[in-house]
Amino acid sequence: MTGTTTARAHTASARGLIVVTATITPGPDSFTLTGAHPYDTSRHSRIGGGLTRSGLGLPAGEVDVRIDKHWNLTESLDLAVACAILAAGGRIDREALDRVTLLGGMGWSGHLDDVMGIADLAHTASKGDRRTVLLPATQSLRVHRLDFGLDVVGVRSVREAADFLNRQANQA
Repeated sequence: MTGTTTARAHTASARGLIVVTATITPGPDSFTLTGAHPYDTSRHSRIGGGLTRSGLGLPAGEVDVRIDKHWNLTESLDLAVACAILAAGGRIDREALDRVTLLGGMGWSGHLDDVMGIADLAHTASKGDRRTVLLPATQSLRVHRLDFGLDVVGVRSVREAADFLNRQANQA
């Protein structure tokens, strides 16, 4: 990498839309996460481990992720954080990432976990300008039936999310 790269991902809480910004700067490999709920002490290692175990890995360099206005949300931010990191590292198309809202907790293996309150999160997402929402496949039918006017895409893992976003970029 020759310079600093930044990517933004979008997620939602029951209280509003949330922006996750990942910045990668050349330097020693590191991963910092700021703005997350102070009681969720496992997010950092869960996301790093999930990216590694899914075969995607953390990009080289200093990876810094900032979560704006998390509103004490804990479990639905992981997919947005992971995808912002991948986009900043050049593994996901940034423009495709900017067109979606990402909802999903991530397990240690990179698989997506169901999110509590998914209906409220999807409702908030529908108030934004992004019409596509990526969320755990196990919850996609439920959200689709709520008819919030969203294009609902269910994915099982961060790898499937990355593949979907890159296919979208290639179709544009």
